[in-house]
Amino acid sequence: MNICFTTIGLNFGGAERVTSILANKLTEYGHKVTIIILNEDHTIAYSIHENVNILYMQSACFNKFGNLSKLIIKLRQLLKSVNPDVVLSFSNTTFTFTWLATMGMKIPLIFSERNDPNVIKGMKDKAFQNIALKMAKKIVFQTNGAKNYYTKNKIQKKSVVILNPFSTNNIDNISECVVRKKEIVSVGRLTQQKNQKLLINAFIKIANLVPDYNLVIYGEGNLRSELEEMISSNKMENRIFLPGTKKDVLTRINSAALFVLTSDYEGLPNALIEAMALGLPCISTDCSPGGARELIKDHINGIVVPVNDEEQLIESIRYMLDNSNEAKKMGQEAKAIINLLDENIVAKQWEKVIISSLTQ
Repeated sequence: MNICFTTIGLNFGGAERVTSILANKLTEYGHKVTIIILNEDHTIAYSIHENVNILYMQSACFNKFGNLSKLIIKLRQLLKSVNPDVVLSFSNTTFTFTWLATMGMKIPLIFSERNDPNVIKGMKDKAFQNIALKMAKKIVFQTNGAKNYYTKNKIQKKSVVILNPFSTNNIDNISECVVRKKEIVSVGRLTQQKNQKLLINAFIKIANLVPDYNLVIYGEGNLRSELEEMISSNKMENRIFLPGTKKDVLTRINSAALFVLTSDYEGLPNALIEAMALGLPCISTDCSPGGARELIKDHINGIVVPVNDEEQLIESIRYMLDNSNEAKKMGQEAKAIINLLDENIVAKQWEKVIISSLTQ
């Protein structure tokens, strides 16, 4: 098959990581794969198979109608040159531009919802979401919670749930941790969605009770200044660190005592998946629409706490730190996530959906 992905970019991000893994595996299966990047930022943060064809747009300015028209025309030209059997898009915006660019070309489009449908706001985003749901030949959700949000029978009939693939290439060269550092870690963009304020406040309140532990939050985002102010105003500069985005983040967190995710909502949290695959004891909020609970069996391979519940978060952190043997057992159980999310298993599920989009 001739398969094409349209994406905003291939820089760091969950959808971008999944796109790279699927493109690589589908290429290995003998398919012709092309990725069209709409963004002006051509940074590629993930390893891409040498036989994957990558095409770039000249501009991705969506603010003015003239630029939008040029973008759609350019995208249509690129798609005609690729002549794909099917096109996959991983966001409402990208899907909408792809749909406009392919009008009349009779190419089946597959849409994958990568976030929480409960938080879609604004007329434009809702309009793009409606277009994606209506015009997609197939819809792929990451969680049952996201899929079940939509009650219309037409949507349910063409929908399927596929968890995110995990590539062991990310951890193959990372040695299993023997002795854990007294460090609590988190990974995610510094944004309101990720709610690192909750984690920072919780750590501040127990800092005197765990004097040997530090908190390290990896990631970059528009709340950096605000989080730095929280840290400095509480005189925690020597205990709480924001080192930014790091390419070797998995190596850096591998020896941590505990991984914590405090998001209000997620699609399916890749940072949590990676931490579990490393065997870290993990705590996550029960982020909508249920991604953490797709991954964690409470107190078996991790702990799930209510969203924005500081008291429960503090209690769970203390439990993990005070009961190292139980934490270790949960970390070992968490590693089994690798088998559930094996990239070959997940890629074959995607391949089946792609084939069905051509035959149904």
